[in-house]
Amino acid sequence: MNMKTLIQFLILWAGVTLIVSSCSKTYYVCEPVAEEEDSRWPWDITAQWNQENVTFDFKITSNVDQLAVDLTTPSEDSLVAQISGGTATSLRYLQASSGNTNTILAQNQSIGSESYPLHELVIVYDEGADSGTAVYSVSENDSVTSEDYSGFIGFTFSSLDYSLALSEQILYNPDSTQTVALDGTIDIETTQLIAGDSISVSRSFPQTTTNIVLNPNGEYSRNTIEMIGDTEIETIADGSWEVTDTTANILTIIETDDSGETATLIINYTLESNTLTFSQDIDPCDGFTEAECFEQFELDFGLAENSITELSLTSTIAFTKSSGKRRHIGSKQPAYWFGKTNYFIDP
Repeated sequence: MNMKTLIQFLILWAGVTLIVSSCSKTYYVCEPVAEEEDSRWPWDITAQWNQENVTFDFKITSNVDQLAVDLTTPSEDSLVAQISGGTATSLRYLQASSGNTNTILAQNQSIGSESYPLHELVIVYDEGADSGTAVYSVSENDSVTSEDYSGFIGFTFSSLDYSLALSEQILYNPDSTQTVALDGTIDIETTQLIAGDSISVSRSFPQTTTNIVLNPNGEYSRNTIEMIGDTEIETIADGSWEVTDTTANILTIIETDDSGETATLIINYTLESNTLTFSQDIDPCDGFTEAECFEQFELDFGLAENSITELSLTSTIAFTKSSGKRRHIGSKQPAYWFGKTNYFIDP
């Protein structure tokens, strides 16, 4: 089929679609074909919707007082690493662990990220000390080769507000005359957990790029793009949707994706202005033993080992009506809503 024939076919197909569905070709927003709308497919949510954000509201019960740390959100301030003769890099992510060995990890990429280039500073120190052994590494890709700088540095770390400060500290490359100068502060958001209390700990991030179409005849389609490391994975799904409880605003979606997998989603929804919000109560430990699950989330939130006693999750995804352009949002975050990844990272 040549280009002219293809264009003619597409125009004809669009015309047939408009006649059959009585829809405008913009955003799938349709005009009612009957005097009364069908409550299963309300006109106010019949549209193409683009994902804006995803929020995870975890309820965590701990057996000790401690801080839950937001390891996914970068610090507003940064620790600047200046390699001699090179460019400066800002480190905005921080993770600290204590035990037989006290370790601080600072990175330019989010903790656990597989994105590159990766700059990371590791400090090992004794309890209560304000100095320790440090290694600064630069990895351009996922090979085992890195450019390293090492030495003994002074620092200030506060476990109360989860902050790290360095002032004009120098590390040295043993194979050359190059150095890296470190100066600045990283301060991470935290939530105070009280022993025995169920405390809400929220995380909000782009996660994936998802666009959905809710057509007035009950037809449904979805396109999701997610980043696994540096690889972009696209999933396409089709199916049906309808409001199954108009009082509680419950929407049911049955979809089959391009791998042939069928899923049924039971979703609470709200509509305010041009924002459509889906929410679900989810078992974050589904598919894992409680011990495996709690251990993973203790790592994810920087919590003490064996300290989580109860855990639940409410996940919320917000959409806005399409402006005609698909927005690309990339993140290596768990796809509780759409996509093929999950929260757990292979060790």
